[in-house]
Amino acid sequence: MNKLSKILLTFVIILVIALITMTILFFNMKNLAYYNYSMYESQKDLSNSLEKLLEEYRQE
Repeated sequence: MNKLSKILLTFVIILVIALITMTILFFNMKNLAYYNYSMYESQKDLSNSLEKLLEEYRQE
């Protein structure tokens, strides 16, 4: 194996490790974004219902 092929092999290994890392981070961020959005939606629903209750209490 000459020097150029060793450098190329090292470069390919580094790229494969980077690809695996980015894939893991992508799916981790995707799941985290879905979780945060669902929490936002539930808090928005709760906030709307509390605002309606506040308006009802103000009118009484």
